[in-house]
Amino acid sequence: MHRPSLTVLKRYGTSTQQTYAYSLLDHLNWLRTNHKSPSTVTLGDLQRYMNGLTGQADGLYGALWRRPEQRPLGLSAAGNVATVVKAYYLALAASDEVSRDVLDGLTAGNVIGKTRRRGEMMANPLAPRKSARRPRFLPDEFVEALFQPGVLTSARDVMIVTWLHDGGMFSRAQSPYASVVL
Repeated sequence: MHRPSLTVLKRYGTSTQQTYAYSLLDHLNWLRTNHKSPSTVTLGDLQRYMNGLTGQADGLYGALWRRPEQRPLGLSAAGNVATVVKAYYLALAASDEVSRDVLDGLTAGNVIGKTRRRGEMMANPLAPRKSARRPRFLPDEFVEALFQPGVLTSARDVMIVTWLHDGGMFSRAQSPYASVVL
């Protein structure tokens, strides 16, 4: 039994424990394969570990710990791994088994919001960065096709599509509704 892992996992519900246990085991395998310990690992090491999980690593760093057929993790799964890895190192802080550099790096984050139970939520520096979502627009040809005679059969439909278009929901093209005849 790995006591520090059990200490971390018992904070969570049963189904979350199972998910986090696999992630924590993977991390412990990475530590062992790369001859690291919680006291010798650095924040940079942990970030390279996360990049290796998501397939964003530039070249190889350390020994391979995952099977070749294992695909990189997606952003959501990598976020779960980052959560449990951070919780693991913060739990080890009480026993002085973690370097001060790692603890400072994991706790010196930006406040990203507030929760009802835990107060402020801090950003996890190990979590993968999610790209900014850009609004998706319909191609101009589709918008123009909507305004062709006979497509929109009522004034209500024309009004709704016009409002959506003018509000920027469809595209950035010039509004073609001026030519619509009811």
